[in-house]
Amino acid sequence: MPLSIINGRVIDPSQQLDRIGNLRIHEGKIVALNVPPGDDDVIFDAADKIVVPGLVDMHVHLREPGREED
Repeated sequence: MPLSIINGRVIDPSQQLDRIGNLRIHEGKIVALNVPPGDDDVIFDAADKIVVPGLVDMHVHLREPGREED
């Protein structure tokens, strides 16, 4: 089932994109930008949220469980 993310701040530096817009995703891939949601889409309202291709937490702490003192 397609997913439409609407009203989010879409940021993609590789495309020089930074604006409020909509994304349509089908089978895990972005298939359209700034189109209205389809009738059968699951809709996620991302108002006041940032929509980006991916982020990585560079400050993650990987440890063995039970070593909370580190």
